[in-house]
Amino acid sequence: MNYFTCEVSTNSLNEVAIFKKGILKSLLKKGNELNFRKQTLDTILEKYKSVNSKTYLHPGLVSTNSKNDDFFNSQSDFEKYIDKFLSLPNDYNSTIYLPDTNKHLNAIEDINWSEYSLNKQEVLLIEETKDQHTLKLGSPYETSGKNHMETSLKYLKECWPEVHELTVSIVNHVVWFNSPSYWSGTDGLSFGAIYVGPREDWNMLNYFETWLHEGGHLHLLIKELIKPLLINPNDKVKSPLRTDLRPVRGTLHACFVLARMSEGLHRFSKLDTPYKDQALNMTRINVERLKSGLEYLGETPKFTAEGRKLISSIEETSQKLSKIYLN
Repeated sequence: MNYFTCEVSTNSLNEVAIFKKGILKSLLKKGNELNFRKQTLDTILEKYKSVNSKTYLHPGLVSTNSKNDDFFNSQSDFEKYIDKFLSLPNDYNSTIYLPDTNKHLNAIEDINWSEYSLNKQEVLLIEETKDQHTLKLGSPYETSGKNHMETSLKYLKECWPEVHELTVSIVNHVVWFNSPSYWSGTDGLSFGAIYVGPREDWNMLNYFETWLHEGGHLHLLIKELIKPLLINPNDKVKSPLRTDLRPVRGTLHACFVLARMSEGLHRFSKLDTPYKDQALNMTRINVERLKSGLEYLGETPKFTAEGRKLISSIEETSQKLSKIYLN
């Protein structure tokens, strides 16, 4: 089965639901409250969002629309209710390795979450590439960028509805920034947000690719938290998207998002739009990079059983599209 087609509408959405449940439970544990009214669940979540508003820690992912004023009488009732509103299947695996959100709270409780997260990305870029990078909040292209983001999301829904559904279930915030050397990113600290730094020459298709790219990183982060994919994630290998050596985990992320970008742009090229030739060219470039990335991953990484399944599905996508674009 090709992961980037069929499975994305079933297993992947279940993973997002499992992740949301884990986040919700971790938030509610902080209040030690179980016997509260169902109607107040939103109120409690809003309280945590208010407390953590400067950090944008995970509560932005969870919400309910319940108007039932009954009480939860037990932990079991609470679990069933959470499962229901997250539409979890009965046989899901609830094991999840949540990030330690508490260790970030004291460090950034007085700092705007988006600025802090962007500064963190800047520091990591400088450390990893040994080059100077400057990332500043705000972009001169915010107005046109918003229009392009909304239009490209509609195209994503038309050509790849499964990934559209997955993307809008994960991404709920776009942070605009500007940089001479960096144009999009994500940060686990501000999960649910994507950072976009448009270029002057970007058109709608570049924004379409950004949805695929950054939404893919967030989706893979969920997969990593539910089931580890690598035994040696910190060993260094080449990357298809960077000139510096990257941790194996970083190159796996690159291949995952390249496969998603390649498949998404390939599907876009079949639509009746003025961007067909550009989409074909961007697909070819991404397929070439994906092929290189998979070669790098063949040298060092040690995958878990779940990781081997994932890399096999990426290889299937690469092989399918290479026959079309690289022959």
